[in-house]
Amino acid sequence: MLRTGDHAVAYAVMIANHESMAQRRDAPATLAAAMSAHQRGQLHEAEAAYRDILRSEPRHADALSLLGMLLCQRGEHGEGVAMLDASLASEPLQPAALVNHGNGLQALGRHEEAIADYDRALALDPRSAEAHNNRGNALQRLQRFEEALAAYERAVAIRPGYFSAHNNRCTVLQMLGRHDEALAAIDTAIRLNAAFADAHNRRGTILQDLGREEEALAGFEEAIRLSPEYAEAHVNRGNALRALQRPDDATACYTQAIAIDPACFKAHNNLGVVLQEQRRYEEALASFERAIALMPNHPDAHFNRGNALRELRRYEEALACFERAGDLDARADAPAHYERGVVRGEIGCRDEALASVRDALEPGTARAEANWNLALLKLLLGNYEEGWRLHEWRWQATHLRARTRNFEQPLWLGDTPLQGRTVLLHAEQGFGDTLQFVRYVPWVVALGASVYVEVPQALADIVLSMDAEATLLTHGEPLPDFDLHCPLMSLPLAFRTTLATIPARTPYLSTPDDRRAAWRERLGERRRLRIGLAWSGNPRHRNDRNRSIALQELLPLLAIDADFHAVQNELRDGDKSILEAEARLQWHGAHLSDFADTAALLTELDMLITVDTAVAHLAGALGKPLWILLPHTPDFRWLLQRDDSPWYPSARLFRQGADRHWRPVVQRVLATLRTLPATGWERLQPRSTSTSRTSVKTMTLTPLDSSE
Repeated sequence: MLRTGDHAVAYAVMIANHESMAQRRDAPATLAAAMSAHQRGQLHEAEAAYRDILRSEPRHADALSLLGMLLCQRGEHGEGVAMLDASLASEPLQPAALVNHGNGLQALGRHEEAIADYDRALALDPRSAEAHNNRGNALQRLQRFEEALAAYERAVAIRPGYFSAHNNRCTVLQMLGRHDEALAAIDTAIRLNAAFADAHNRRGTILQDLGREEEALAGFEEAIRLSPEYAEAHVNRGNALRALQRPDDATACYTQAIAIDPACFKAHNNLGVVLQEQRRYEEALASFERAIALMPNHPDAHFNRGNALRELRRYEEALACFERAGDLDARADAPAHYERGVVRGEIGCRDEALASVRDALEPGTARAEANWNLALLKLLLGNYEEGWRLHEWRWQATHLRARTRNFEQPLWLGDTPLQGRTVLLHAEQGFGDTLQFVRYVPWVVALGASVYVEVPQALADIVLSMDAEATLLTHGEPLPDFDLHCPLMSLPLAFRTTLATIPARTPYLSTPDDRRAAWRERLGERRRLRIGLAWSGNPRHRNDRNRSIALQELLPLLAIDADFHAVQNELRDGDKSILEAEARLQWHGAHLSDFADTAALLTELDMLITVDTAVAHLAGALGKPLWILLPHTPDFRWLLQRDDSPWYPSARLFRQGADRHWRPVVQRVLATLRTLPATGWERLQPRSTSTSRTSVKTMTLTPLDSSE
C-alpha cells in the first residue's frame, strides 16, 4: 500500500507512461460530462471520465483538480491531495484548487499547511467565502478560536446566506463560552437550512449550556425527527432527560443510540452514569467497561468505572481506576485524588484519605468537592475548627449548588453584631440536618437579633415547640424584610463550635399536648416495654445503601419481651409483608402525617433503635433514649471510635465493623437489650444532661401571621 507521500511519485510515473497524443479525445466535452456526473453524485462515472481525460492530457489542470476533489470527497485524501498537487504544478493560480488542496490537508491533520493554502487562495481571490470558512475550520482545529471566529465572520460578510459559515461560527462561539451569540448564529443557520439535523442538535447543546433543558430537549427531538438514525442526537436527548430528572427516559435514549451505533462511546459511558445514579451499580459497571473497550485511553470512563467499583465496595479496583484516570489526563488528576481520598476514607485509612484530598487541592486544581470532602473528614475526626470553615465549600459542590439561596442580604457567619438586626435562619438540606442544627436558634436570639426561622412544612409544628422568641416560616412562604441570613448548618461556624462547646442541652424540642394525647389513646394501656424501630431513611440520600438496613435484619430483636413499633411512614419493597406477618411489630405509617406526630409517638415509647436518619435526630432533640446503628464509615456528626454522641446525650452508638455487615451489630444490640431490666428502664436514660455554655432566656417561637 502506498504511503501518503508516495502518491505524487506514483502519479509522476503515470504521466511518464501516458498514451500518445494520437489517442486523445475531445477533452472539453468529456470534462463537461464528467462534471455533470460529479454534480449528480455519480462519482464512479465522473472518476472514469476524469481519468479518461488524463490518459490523453496528463497535465490537464481542471481534470486533475476535479479528480482530486472527488477522491477527497470519497475519503481518499492522500491520493486526492496528490492529484491537486499535480494540478497546481500545472497551473498554480487556481484559487478553487488551493481551497480543495487545503481541505485535503485538513483531513490528513496537516492544519498549518492547509492554512497556508487558504492564504494563497485568498491572495488570488480575497472574496472567496469558502476559503475564509475553511481557513476558520483549520484554525478551530488548532484551537485558535478567536482567529477562527474572525474567519467565519469574514465569510458571512461576503456571503450572508452561507449556511456552513453560520453553523461553524456558532460552533466556535460555543467553544468560547459566548452562548447567547452562539444561539443567535445557529438560529440564523437553521433559517437558511431548516432540514439540517446537526444544526438542531447543536442548538440543543447550546440551550443546555444556557440551562434551558426543556428547549434543548425540543432541539434534539427535531434533530431525531429529521434523522432518526442520528446516534449523537439520541445521546444528547438522553443527557437532557437526565438533567430533567427523567432517568428511565434517558436510559431508553442511550440504549437507542447504542442500537444505532454499538461503537458510540458516549452512549455507553452516559448510560453507565444514569444507571449508577439509579444505584444499578452492576449494570453501570458493565456499561463503563464497554466504553473502555471502545476507547481504552479515555480518562472519564476509567474515572466512572472507579466510582461504580467504589459503590460495589471493590475498593482496591476502584483505586486502580482513579490512578489510571489521573495518568491518562492531568485534568482528571485532581478529581482522581479526591475520589481516592473518598475510597481511603471509606476503608478507614484516614491519614491517607486526608493526604489524597490535599493532593486534589494543589494550586490550579482546587475543586469544591475536594474542599468539601476535606471538611467532612476533618469534622469526622473531630477537628471542628478547620472542619466548619471548610464546610462552607458545600455551596460550590456540584450536587448542592442548586440549593444555594442567592440573597441580596449578606451572609452572617458570626462576624457582625446582631443587636437590633433582623436575621433569617434557613434550613438547607435534609430533615435530620434541620432538627440537629435548629438548636442554635436561641443562641442567635440571645445576641439581640429579631429572628425568622424557615423550615420545611413537615417540620413546622415540631420546630414551633422550641423555647425561642422567633418567628416561624415554612418553605415557599413570602419572605419578610431581613438584614442578614445564615443557613442552619453554618451556625456551628458562626458560633465557633468545638467538641467542648456543642449546645448539647436536651430536650430542645417537645411534643404538642394534643398530639401526645392522641397517641396515648391510640396505643392504649401499657402492658410491657415499648421499643421503636426505624430501619431505613430517604431512599434518595446519597449514602442510603450504607446507612439503611433491610427490615428482615432487625427481626432478631423481636425476641425481647417488649412491644415494638415501626417509627417510619415509608416502606421499602418487602417491608409490608413482613409487618403483616409480625404481630409484635406495629406499623403506624398512616398516622404519621408529620414530624410532630412522630415526636408524639416517640414520647409514648421507652426508647428508639434506629439507623442514621431524621427520626434519630428527632429522638435526640426530644431527649429520648436512643440507640443508633451506624455504618462502618459514618456521617461526620457521629465522629469515630466512641459509643456516645456529644450532640445527643441520650444516644448510644452501635457501629459496623470492617466487614460492613449488619448482623453482628444487631446481635450486639440484642445482647445489650437482654442486660436491661424488664421494667423501669433507668439504665436507658441519658448518662448526662450537658448544658449549653451560653445561657439563653426562655422564649416562645411563634408562627408568622400570613396576613401581616
